[in-house]
Amino acid sequence: FSQAAHVRAMGVTELLKIAGSPQRKPVAFSSPRDALARTLSEVGGDGIVLAFGSIFLAAEVREAWFEMTGRPLPPKDPFEQG
Repeated sequence: FSQAAHVRAMGVTELLKIAGSPQRKPVAFSSPRDALARTLSEVGGDGIVLAFGSIFLAAEVREAWFEMTGRPLPPKDPFEQG
C-alpha cells in the first residue's frame, strides 16, 4: 500500500487497518514509486504489475514506471497545457 500525493488521499495507516487480516499482513510504502520499485524487483521482467487506486495514484505509478524503465514520458494532455 502507498498513498497518492493528493490532499484528500486516504493515509496508508487507514488503508492498512481496512485491508489487514490475521492471515495476510499488507506492506506499506512511503511512496507509490517505492511500492513500484519493490514490486518490479519481486516480479522480475516477466511479471505483471497492477496498481489499484485513484486516478492520482495511477498517474504517479505511471510516471514512476516510465522513469524507472528509461522511457520518455508521453506528452501531457493538450487540454491541460492551455
